[in-house]
Amino acid sequence: MDGHVERYAVLKGDIVGSTTLPTQGLVSVLNQLRRGVEAFSEQYRGAVYGVMDVFSGDSWQLLMPDWRRSLRAALYLRAIIRSDAECKIDTRIAIGWGSVDADSLKLNRITESTGEAFTRSGHTLEKMAKHTRLAFDGGETGLPLVRASLALADELAGRWTSKQAQAVALALLGQKQDKIASASGKKQPTVYKALRSAGWRGIETFLEEVEYSL
Repeated sequence: MDGHVERYAVLKGDIVGSTTLPTQGLVSVLNQLRRGVEAFSEQYRGAVYGVMDVFSGDSWQLLMPDWRRSLRAALYLRAIIRSDAECKIDTRIAIGWGSVDADSLKLNRITESTGEAFTRSGHTLEKMAKHTRLAFDGGETGLPLVRASLALADELAGRWTSKQAQAVALALLGQKQDKIASASGKKQPTVYKALRSAGWRGIETFLEEVEYSL
């Protein structure tokens, strides 16, 4: 990890509706998230530190040195969960920006780490309103417009159909519509319609503003 990086992002989440799932069903959902993190890490090298850590049965945590892409990662993992048409569940995700205690970091056990980013994500998850699924605390550096824009993205994501979520997930990995169509076995006009209905244009603009302007 780059010792000169002072700000990190921590994503802390849990599975909404996990108690309705059989044990193997919950394992399957968590494995979906793990595969999603792996795909995100392959696309955005250096964005994630270590691996996604699971704790308390249905909770998970992720550390990102690439804090600017943390909002993209949160939406991507949300899309992964919502892309499963047969599994009517969701995930809450709290994003915290801040410093971390470098000496506490363990590559395969992020939940044992400490620092501002971990504290902020934890407190944000605890305070999250009942119907909220995405929330953010950037401390003094957390722009109000980032929180407000993420709230709008949360509203859009909560309305995604499984097909829309599948298209958005691939778009969040930077894939163009023709590639998404090829990967999903759909025609490009179908992909275009799914992304448009999912509010992708607005989400993309929001993410680009965060990733390239902050």
